[in-house]
Amino acid sequence: MEESIKIGSSILNDINGFESDEKIELVENNNVSACIMHKKGTPLKMQDNPHYTNLMQDLTVFFEKKKLILKKLINENRLLLDPGIGFGKTFEHNKAIIKNLNSFFSVEVPILIGISRKSFLHEFANEDLKDRDVLILEDIVDSGNTLAYVMENLSTYQPNSLKVATFLFKPNAYKKDFPVDYRGIEVGNEFLVGYGLDFDGLGRNFEDIYIIED
Repeated sequence: MEESIKIGSSILNDINGFESDEKIELVENNNVSACIMHKKGTPLKMQDNPHYTNLMQDLTVFFEKKKLILKKLINENRLLLDPGIGFGKTFEHNKAIIKNLNSFFSVEVPILIGISRKSFLHEFANEDLKDRDVLILEDIVDSGNTLAYVMENLSTYQPNSLKVATFLFKPNAYKKDFPVDYRGIEVGNEFLVGYGLDFDGLGRNFEDIYIIED
């Protein structure tokens, strides 16, 4: 974590929930934010039939305890909470968290969720999509090759509508026929997505990583 701070990281995400005093002190004494993630069990065992008496209540209690420990970060708006999608949760648990994020409003701390490339996503394909409206959310669309694969597969489930929304869009790189319905910011082909999402100061701004030099 110390090395991450040295190279300019602004957020530290600890899957162990910043349980050690050393890590808490490190975050408190540096100008960085902390993301506290919930997980149940150890990495090797956490997916072995995880069980919760009351999932949303258990997560809320976990968050409230972390708030008591990290009051300094809350006062300085430097605390994020992550329910830990896929970390000691079944498919039904993950789906329940996503559908009930408003349950965390009472915690009064920003909630961050990470669902990209999680193995549980493929299980949504087993849901009945026939005659339903489906919206695909992307951080960036460039060539559209991966998106075309997803669109073609989802089309076989006969949804009522299938639309795409993206935060960043490369109009000069995009050559596919299907429309990108909702576009946030258009960027040039020199922009790369590497070690995290960034554009125009909206995230980490390491130009030597993200921009192709002439």
